[in-house]
Amino acid sequence: MNTKSICRAFGAALLTGLMTNQAAATPYTDFTLFQSAAGPLTTDNFESAPWVDSTNPMPTTSLGVAWTAQDNLFGTTAAARSGSRSLSDLDGTQSSDQLFAAMPNDIFAIGGWVYDWRQGGQISLTAYDAGNAVLDSVTVDLANTLDFRFLGLTTTSAIASVKFEKLVLPGTSSDDDFALDDFSFGGTTSSVPEPSIIALMALGLAGIGYARKKNSA
Repeated sequence: MNTKSICRAFGAALLTGLMTNQAAATPYTDFTLFQSAAGPLTTDNFESAPWVDSTNPMPTTSLGVAWTAQDNLFGTTAAARSGSRSLSDLDGTQSSDQLFAAMPNDIFAIGGWVYDWRQGGQISLTAYDAGNAVLDSVTVDLANTLDFRFLGLTTTSAIASVKFEKLVLPGTSSDDDFALDDFSFGGTTSSVPEPSIIALMALGLAGIGYARKKNSA
């Protein structure tokens, strides 16, 4: 391989790596670490209006977040981490329950505390961008516990929507209902690249430019 081919390949690989890193996401199951990484957060504990202790209309918008569910968007007092109410997709079927949230603009961190009445399942959180592409997901195992567990994500790309889902494994008797409480969202990201990133980008562009110059000589 000649010099110009090496420079072109190096520059392209460097820029591709930088672009990939710019869209990184990090999963969390520890709230303290999530809070430290996320920055300023807003939390909805589903206690105040417009939430009610029954079936809520879909969508129900609270603190700028528009909530829907696969079946029923239900405010339940059967389990709560803080206050007296949590949110659930309550139904009478044995399918995987899901809660959906359409986020306001410029959200880079989301998380919540989940609870499984039957102590036998896993609950996942998935974040999507504006094009409905998956940014990342995180799963927490709630087997053998009646405690609320945390799961969350931070990302360098804006989060447009999220899905909480109870995973019911085939052949198991695990109930599909789960509860969500203390949903936190917000976060910050820098739109201006760090100096080291700028330097690496310049190096990559220089490599490509040098290859083109050699090619035209």
